Amino acid sequence: MIDNSSAEKQYQSLLYSSKVVTDNYDYLVKFCEQLHKRHQYLMPGESSSWTYSKYNFFTLMGSDVIVWKLLKELKIMIVDYLNKHNESTESIWIESWLNYHTPQQLLKDLPWHNHVEVKLHGYISIRPHDTKTIFFESSKVIDNKVGTVMIGPGANYHKVEIVEPFDTPRITIAFDIHNGNYEMNLLDLPVDACYNSNYIPLV
Repeated sequence: MIDNSSAEKQYQSLLYSSKVVTDNYDYLVKFCEQLHKRHQYLMPGESSSWTYSKYNFFTLMGSDVIVWKLLKELKIMIVDYLNKHNESTESIWIESWLNYHTPQQLLKDLPWHNHVEVKLHGYISIRPHDTKTIFFESSKVIDNKVGTVMIGPGANYHKVEIVEPFDTPRITIAFDIHNGNYEMNLLDLPVDACYNSNYIPLV
């Protein structure tokens, strides 16, 4: 795990490194490829990125020990991030989805965007190829490597830039985080409101 202990305690993006990903790279690539096939079976022709509210990466394929270890490792990183920013670590909920893109799909699916409706957003690089993640407000640039994990404010605008073309799909696992009470009172929502039933409790 990258040591962020010297970082100023302001709301910012932090980088971590996943040992689970680097130790199980081949398996996780195959798992993600299989998960994408399952997604396409359930939602033919739809983007696994933009159907994020319809499934959760960590549950779509059922139980898996390596994926469980990855979620357990991610929990440690998220709690570390929240502690560094003096945020509550009570009632943490996560939604997560698969980004699976050819170069052409990547440019179409992930232009400048943010996740302003959530407190935190992040991603885990599985097979990122030679790409960079660029942040608009801070001009921060992340050189994506296998196992790179980014956690930061959901409001930050960002996009992915291709450095070198690639032949196999680029794979990352993205996630959004809520902690504490959700902004809206769920008991007051109408039954036809847009519920993200894909959230699962992390802590």
